[in-house]
Amino acid sequence: MKKFLKDYYLYIVIFLIFLTIGLFVPAGGDDWEISGWYNDAGLFKLLCKSIESWNIFNGRILNNFFDMFLSKYEVLWAFVSALIQTLTIFLSLKIIKQEKNKKNILLCLLMILSVSVGFRREVQIHKIGNISYSIPACLIFIASYLLLNKKKLYEKKDYLIISFLTMCSCLFIENLTMAITAMSGLLLIYEYKKNKKLDKYTLFALIGCLIGCLILFSSPGFLNRYNSTTGGTGIIEIIRTQTPIVFSQIITENSIIFIIYSLVCINFLKKKKNLPLKIYFYFISFFLIFALALECYAPYNFNVKSFYSNIYNYFLKPNSIFGIIINISILVSFLIMILKYSKGKSKENLSYLFLLSMISAAPMVLSPGSRNLILVIYSVIIITNHFYSETEIKNYSIVKWIIISTIIFRLEDYHYVLNKAHLVEMDRLKKIDDYKINYSSSNNVLILPTYDIEIIQNLNSNIYDPAFKKYYRLPEDTLIVYADEFMYKETIVNKDGIEIVLLGDGDYSYKYDVLEDGKIIYSEESDSNKLNYNFESGKRYIVNTRIIRLNGSMNNRSVEVYYEE
Repeated sequence: MKKFLKDYYLYIVIFLIFLTIGLFVPAGGDDWEISGWYNDAGLFKLLCKSIESWNIFNGRILNNFFDMFLSKYEVLWAFVSALIQTLTIFLSLKIIKQEKNKKNILLCLLMILSVSVGFRREVQIHKIGNISYSIPACLIFIASYLLLNKKKLYEKKDYLIISFLTMCSCLFIENLTMAITAMSGLLLIYEYKKNKKLDKYTLFALIGCLIGCLILFSSPGFLNRYNSTTGGTGIIEIIRTQTPIVFSQIITENSIIFIIYSLVCINFLKKKKNLPLKIYFYFISFFLIFALALECYAPYNFNVKSFYSNIYNYFLKPNSIFGIIINISILVSFLIMILKYSKGKSKENLSYLFLLSMISAAPMVLSPGSRNLILVIYSVIIITNHFYSETEIKNYSIVKWIIISTIIFRLEDYHYVLNKAHLVEMDRLKKIDDYKINYSSSNNVLILPTYDIEIIQNLNSNIYDPAFKKYYRLPEDTLIVYADEFMYKETIVNKDGIEIVLLGDGDYSYKYDVLEDGKIIYSEESDSNKLNYNFESGKRYIVNTRIIRLNGSMNNRSVEVYYEE
C-alpha cells in the first residue's frame, strides 16, 4: 500500500479534483433530456428502452443506457465521471510509459485544466452529457494501449475481450466510432505490410469495431439525424465553410494548451540543429501568449479591446487567410516533431495517436463542436508529454513548482465557475420548492435564474421543459420562464393606450410604432411596458412593439387595436 501511494498518490488527488467538480455540476442538456424519459424504470427496462431508442432517436445504445442509468444516481455519476477522467490521464501517460513520472502527471493535469471554455462546459462539467465522449474516449485509449503494446501469444479469450472492448467503444458517439474503426483498419494493414501476415489481435479489434458500426450507423434515428444536420447543403460547401471553424476550435480556442506545447518543443530543440523550427516555435509561443494576454485584458480597456479585435480579425478569425495558415502550420509541426525527433516504437505510437485524433476531428465539419475534440485534445497532451519527458532540464524542481502554481491558478478558475453554478442551482431549487407550495392553475408560471454561458450549455432553454418538469416532478401545465428571457402573455388595450404583459424578471426597453392604413403615424422608444396614446374611437390601428433585452436581442410583437366607446 505504501508503494502504491508513493507511485500513484497524484492520481488520487486528480480523482478528488474531478469528483468535486462532478458533485457541484448542475444537471441539464439534450442528453439529460433523453435520460429523463425513463429514469424511473428498472435496470432491465432501461436496457430495453435504450434499444428502443435505436429505432427512433439514434444508434448510440450504450450512450443512451448510461445516460438513463447514471441520471438516476447522481453521486454514482460523480464517482464514475471522476474515475473516467483519472483513468484517461493514466492511460494517456501509460502509452508513452510515463504514468509514474510525477512531472508528467502534473503537466498532463495542467493541460487538461487548460482546455477551452467550450470543451470544459461540454465535457468536463456537463452532467450526463459528457458520458457520450468521456467513456468511449477512455475505452479507445484502453484499446489503443493494448493494440500498441501487444504480447507475442494470446489466449482465445483475449481476442473476444478486445472485440468486445472495441464494439462497446463504437456504441456511444459517431465521430469517435469512425476514429477507432479507421485506426484498427490502418493498423491491420500496416502490420500486415511490416510482418507479412495478418495480426489476429488487431483483426479481432477491427471485427468488434465493424459490429459496433453496423449497429450504430444502421439506426433509422441516425439517418434522420444526419439528414437534419446537413440541411440539404452539399458536402463540398460544408467542408469549405466549416473546416476553418474546426481548425479554430482545435487550436485558437485552446491557445493555452498550444502555448505549453510550443514551450516544450523549444526546450526539446535547444540542442538540436534545426534553426527554422526553433524560430517557428518562438514565433508561435510569442504570438499565442500575446493574443491571450490581449484577450484577457480586453474587457477592461476599450483601446485594448479594439486592438485585440483587429488582431483577431487578421490572425485568429477562423476564415482569415493568416488564421488558416497558422492553424495548419501548428498541425504540420506535430508531424515534423513526430517523424523527425521520435524513434522506433515511440514514433509508431505517436503517429498512431496523431492519425487517431485527425480522423476523429474530420466529421466535425458536419457539426462543429468542442466536445468532439476529446481525442484531439488528449493526443496533443500525450505528444507534448512525450517530448517533455525527453527534454533535458537541469533544475526540474523549479519546473515542478511552476506547474503546481499554474494548476492552482486553473483550479481557482474552476472554483469560480462551479461556485457560480452552485449558487444558481440553490436559487433554482428554492424557487422550485416555493412554486410547488404556491402552485395553482392560475399561478402556474415558474421564473428561474439563468446560468452564465461559460458555466454549462443547454441549461437556459425551453426545449428541455418536458425533461425539466419530469426531473423535478412539476405539474404538466407549468410555464417555465428564464430570468433573461420572457414569455409574452397578452396586450391590454384601452382608450389611453396599450400595456404589454410579459412573464419574466428581465429588464427591457420598448420601441412602439403605431400604424394606420399601413403608414406609421407615431413612434416612441421607452423603458415602460405601457404606451400612452389616445386612440380614436371606431378606428383600427396596428401597433408594432419591438421588445429589446439588455443583451441586445429583440422580439417583435404586433397587435391590432380597435377601441370603441
